[in-house]
Amino acid sequence: MIVVFDLEQFSNFHSCFAIDINSEQEFYFEISDFKDDRVSYQKFLDNCKGMIGFNNLNYDYPLLEKFMQHRNLPAHQLCRKLYKEGQKIIDSKWGYPEWKVKIPQLDLFKIWHFDNRAKSTSLKALQVAMNWENVQDLPFKHDHHVGSIEREEIKKYNRNDVLSTFEFYKKSRSVIDLRKTLAKKYRIPCRNWNDPKIGEQIFLSKIAEKKNVPKNQLKQQRTYRDSIDLSKCILDYTVQNEEIQEFVDYVSSKTIKETKGSIDYRVLFEEMPYDFGTGGIHGCRGSGVWKRSTDQILLTSDVSSYYPNLSIQNGYYPKHLGYDFVEVYSDMYNERVKAKYADPPTEESKATNAGLKLGLNGVYGKSNDKYSFLYDPKYTMITTINGQIQLADLSVTLQKAGFEPIMINTDGFEFLVDKDRIDEYKAICEEWMKNTKLDLEHDQYQTLAIRDVNSYVAQTVDGSIKQKGVFEVEKDWHKDPSFKIIPKALEQYFIFNKPIKETIENHTNIFDFCGRVKSNSGYKINYHYLDRDKEGILDLQKTNRVYLSNSGGYLYKSKGDRRSAVYKGEKITVFNQFEDKQEYDINYSWYIKEVQKIIDIIEPKQLSLF
Repeated sequence: MIVVFDLEQFSNFHSCFAIDINSEQEFYFEISDFKDDRVSYQKFLDNCKGMIGFNNLNYDYPLLEKFMQHRNLPAHQLCRKLYKEGQKIIDSKWGYPEWKVKIPQLDLFKIWHFDNRAKSTSLKALQVAMNWENVQDLPFKHDHHVGSIEREEIKKYNRNDVLSTFEFYKKSRSVIDLRKTLAKKYRIPCRNWNDPKIGEQIFLSKIAEKKNVPKNQLKQQRTYRDSIDLSKCILDYTVQNEEIQEFVDYVSSKTIKETKGSIDYRVLFEEMPYDFGTGGIHGCRGSGVWKRSTDQILLTSDVSSYYPNLSIQNGYYPKHLGYDFVEVYSDMYNERVKAKYADPPTEESKATNAGLKLGLNGVYGKSNDKYSFLYDPKYTMITTINGQIQLADLSVTLQKAGFEPIMINTDGFEFLVDKDRIDEYKAICEEWMKNTKLDLEHDQYQTLAIRDVNSYVAQTVDGSIKQKGVFEVEKDWHKDPSFKIIPKALEQYFIFNKPIKETIENHTNIFDFCGRVKSNSGYKINYHYLDRDKEGILDLQKTNRVYLSNSGGYLYKSKGDRRSAVYKGEKITVFNQFEDKQEYDINYSWYIKEVQKIIDIIEPKQLSLF
């Protein structure tokens, strides 16, 4: 039996709710002043072949271990013991070692890398993102003494968490299945590994085999540098344009002690900005809308596996790994290309493609991670500096040939090209590819609407849609999913010429009008409303789902005497619990104004003197 499970722990109360992923049979166990399910609880655990949870490796499972160790204590002593152990687990900085686990665990929190500070995501935030019917925080503080009448409320909360975790498990099946395949193919215990770690470990396996060195020995290696002379990071590439040579000269004059924020330089050429930074180049000619016409096409050009191929074609590597690194990197790239274009594709080729993609793409980031065996910050800087130099140099060359630039970002750019000059455009690109030994891939857009370099929507000529920033509808799980109706209305407006009012007022999915409101550390969320002409104040939970409405109350965040409005001056309805209604009293005008604000940036209104 494999179950999804979750525990709740108070000083006088312990509960476990679980659901069998195959039969969907539900289980509930309680140990408290009122009930003692220890015998059936232990029998249940003995029958479990696997358990699935959310942050279970860092909390729920270690607590289960404590239960199994101390289950013969009297119920009230056992609850007190588990409560103290639970607080120790929470306060501990170290996760539970997976090799100690007696019942195999699948931790969705770890798989999705939510233990990374930049991606930190709670189950309640996921409930909002998944349009879960009940977004609910724990109804009592952890130090609450549970009374008899409160037990049912905790059980309902416990069940809601498990059912929403079960739903997230279903939405995670593809990444779980990939891990099963990669574990078998590469003989790595990657059940609970995030993508970057999988990529790193696949690379480790391959280079350890190449060097005939134990993986544990390679894992200890790093190249630490007190400083990096950036002039020693410039590859043998002949810069074609003096504007880009200015950046090369700037970089060559610098010696840095850390990589973060070490590069900040702008080149402005014929109103096209090129902003060079530590992570990569970006630049945008400005907000606007570009469309394919009878005379012109919108070309988007991307370098194939840009950062991996820079290393492969130029033969540089983290110092401690030597040239074997380049050969392994090259073999992985060629193997991935073969798998990617396998005809017909098989489960094996799909897994190979996915696994090697992780391995190839993870190297650049890990080369700047002092906890990784790939660590060599000079390698990081060689990659990012030369990636920017070579791509920007090509872009400026195309500009000087009379082609109109639109945007550049990390590994590609967009240009407006006259149809009768496509061959000329591609010939310049071909010459660059010959000199750099890199490959450019071209596609065409039908429409491209840009707010800024990080926010745009595009439709390719085959009809597929690309979204970024404020235009994103389906976001990564760790991103704020608020007000999906806004990017949906923007897409309909810019791609399909549909009026925003029509899109918004005819839209029927209430969840797309909902936003997520979270309290920061130390802050409370208060809901102010009128009740018989008297103001009422309701303290809300930490994570809330709301929508803008014509009636309702006002939302504030407060900390001590400080108070700030959320959606200032606008009424909201708290929608943590889904209600199926014919009419939700949505404030359509607010959503229309929010969409219009973005449109006005992209298509500014023309001012008139008359």
